[in-house]
Amino acid sequence: MALLMRTENRHVSINIDIKPGNDPKRLFTLMHEIVTGYDGYETSLGPRLVLGLWHPRYLGPALDIVPYMRRVHIGVSPSFAREHFWEACDGFSLRFAALSSTDGAAFRAECRAAGKDLCASLSSPSCYYY
Repeated sequence: MALLMRTENRHVSINIDIKPGNDPKRLFTLMHEIVTGYDGYETSLGPRLVLGLWHPRYLGPALDIVPYMRRVHIGVSPSFAREHFWEACDGFSLRFAALSSTDGAAFRAECRAAGKDLCASLSSPSCYYY
């Protein structure tokens, strides 16, 4: 965190891949304790920490404990993303194959219209932004 708060690194964001086996309350509480130790964390640090969420059970704790962090759903289904993550997430990282379908094209248009970030992943966590 100290490295991120250096003046020359204020443009850097970090994607934090929250795995399904992590205990959300424990993890987000520990993250909150660390992040809140920095002056101006709500605007200068928190928004640059991006939570990659695979499962809906992480949304409530993320919103309650670390609401100043951005949230992105990582998944394989536009319909699942719409149903469980649309309102609470700032963006989505979905498999390229899912985004190349008819429903995927509609989802891409919905994200564009709503100003939500969208990236397509191949077989790795790396993203290619549209």
